Amino acid sequence: MDLTSIIAIIGERVVIFWANFWLIATTLGLIASIITIYNHFRGKKRISPENSTFELEKRKHANEALREHYQRLNEKIFRPLSKINVTSLGGNVVDGRALFNQLRLFYNTKSIQNEILFPDALLHLNYDFPNFGTDMFQLINDVEEHNKTIDEFETTLEQQLISTFSVICPVTINGSIEEGSLFIPLVVTCLTDQWSHFLHNHIERQLPLAEALNKVQSFRNEYEKTINGENEALFGYHFWKGVSCETKAQILNILDDLVKDQTLLQKMVQFEKNRLRLLKNSKDLAEKCHTISERIDNGIYETEVACCQKAIEKAIGSGVNQ
Repeated sequence: MDLTSIIAIIGERVVIFWANFWLIATTLGLIASIITIYNHFRGKKRISPENSTFELEKRKHANEALREHYQRLNEKIFRPLSKINVTSLGGNVVDGRALFNQLRLFYNTKSIQNEILFPDALLHLNYDFPNFGTDMFQLINDVEEHNKTIDEFETTLEQQLISTFSVICPVTINGSIEEGSLFIPLVVTCLTDQWSHFLHNHIERQLPLAEALNKVQSFRNEYEKTINGENEALFGYHFWKGVSCETKAQILNILDDLVKDQTLLQKMVQFEKNRLRLLKNSKDLAEKCHTISERIDNGIYETEVACCQKAIEKAIGSGVNQ
């Protein structure tokens, strides 16, 4: 065998060796990749019985800490908020402000807002019901603005009555009615009583505006029902005393114009519609809080936000969920 043949044989065997080597290396690499992928998806980890028990205990404590966190939020925030609704102030008819106090609203969440857990509860509320916080603070501002507008209207109305009637006869603004004068607080009462009936018919019973206006009683007609017009009471109120018949006629004409004044009635309609809107908004917010409160009571509430992890870590240490 010559040298050329020997070299050819050696070269062939070298090629076969490296080919086999590459095949074996590729196969081993593929097997390693398959094992890695398998372990990744199957989550194969060598965990000792001691470590497994420890992890289970940590998770148990984490769940307990979370439930306690929910209960604290429910006791201090969710349940109390679910019971707070916008309410009318009400009022005493005698003070001449019955309708205005019925239109005025009360909504106070300050004690709840001052709770240290309120920011945490707001995280939950905003997560479960987006914009809850914005809607709540908007309601607070709207109620304040609503009451302010009514205050301004009431002051303006009283000033208008004093200015109008003082030209005709003396007026009494407070205290007891003086002889020969008109008692402004009771005039306000008489007007607002009629407006209250109008709002009931137009808003609650949904009668057309014209029909609701027709049901507003005339002061002159009511006066003429009294015996010879000598009865000092009108709609059950003694708002004038020792006033001449001529002056009474002027007062009655003005009152009949005022009680059906379109501008004044539109104001009253706006107030009532706004009152009903705010009552509805308040009810919606309370119902959302009730939903969370009820789910916590039933043990089915599961929302987790930033404060929850902090509560867990504070209770059992950091890294619980690692």
